[in-house]
Amino acid sequence: MTRRALLFVCLAGALAALALGCARGPMTGTEFLGFCHSAGGRNDACDSVGICETYLRGVSSHDPDLATCLKGCDEVKRKLESGHTLSCSRSIGGGHAWCQRSCRTLYSE
Repeated sequence: MTRRALLFVCLAGALAALALGCARGPMTGTEFLGFCHSAGGRNDACDSVGICETYLRGVSSHDPDLATCLKGCDEVKRKLESGHTLSCSRSIGGGHAWCQRSCRTLYSE
């Protein structure tokens, strides 16, 4: 097999694997927490674990549809913003973004 053909086969395999990865099911709670914890960066003045767990409880509430799930993310964000200092704004914003992504894996638009 020539180098060019080998490169083509490897590239085609990588694209197929990527396509399969995109067609996954709903985000799991463990995946959500992993993404959420890393979203706000490291900040010793902020409990990102607690923030992410609050979002997870909101996403895990088995909403009837996407709009209700997204609204739940917004409500959690407002609640967290009222109870935390500005030092947590990145963690709260990152958690909100992952909350919305999680909703979109749970419900089709």
